[in-house]
Amino acid sequence: MLAGVAVLIAACFNSICNMAASRVSAERVAVRMRLAAARRFFRDELQKEQPQLRDAWFPYVIAFGLGREADKWFRAFGAAAVGVRGVAGAGSASHARHGLLMAAAM
Repeated sequence: MLAGVAVLIAACFNSICNMAASRVSAERVAVRMRLAAARRFFRDELQKEQPQLRDAWFPYVIAFGLGREADKWFRAFGAAAVGVRGVAGAGSASHARHGLLMAAAM
């Protein structure tokens, strides 16, 4: 009976260790960390008056779920970045911000 209890305890310990182990490879974790770092970079840049972003990167801003942050940047700095007032009223903010996102960096 004592041997059975010891085996049961060992099995429970082994099961807990298996549940705690990651099923994701180290490579996938590294990719996720790089993606998270890229998202933080875009988010941090969109908090600046003159973000160091290229227009070609705008799809990534959207893909990382930072559309609201891009809208906030455009409302706060977009028109001033190109020296034109009232540009946002000429079309949708999403189309206007795409062309003007980089104007601040130039």
